[in-house]
Amino acid sequence: MSIDFNSLLTAEERKAVVTQRIQQLAVEAYQLTINKRVIDSQSEPNAQASGEIENNLKFLEQIIATYSEELKTLGDSN
Repeated sequence: MSIDFNSLLTAEERKAVVTQRIQQLAVEAYQLTINKRVIDSQSEPNAQASGEIENNLKFLEQIIATYSEELKTLGDSN
């Protein structure tokens, strides 16, 4: 059995879901950016922690780009 999940939501509902998720991801990226600044400003910065945050930020950037592409297909140019 294969369910078409898109058909379970209206286009407006999908837009709302995608928009909300982009906002959540942006908040997460913002928080990680601040955390990285804190780590990097320490007298002995933790290079491993800073690197892990940088990797997470790159991953979040990819996810946000994918969600943004989906939003465009739903008719929103934001």
